[in-house]
Amino acid sequence: METMQLKCPVCNARLIDSVSGNRSKLVPEENFRSEWRPDYIQKCPKCKRQIGIKKLIPVNRKVN
Repeated sequence: METMQLKCPVCNARLIDSVSGNRSKLVPEENFRSEWRPDYIQKCPKCKRQIGIKKLIPVNRKVN
């Protein structure tokens, strides 16, 4: 399985790995709009900010 790194939009540190082909939007907590809700929130290990992560396009996976 191929993966890619999702990086902090503030300091560019590695937050988490994602399956290649997924698209995500990463937004610092201070930039959340009232109508925008993240799927996940991850604290950046470097800058310590809360980063909202929204999965935009799922990978098509074969189900066994």
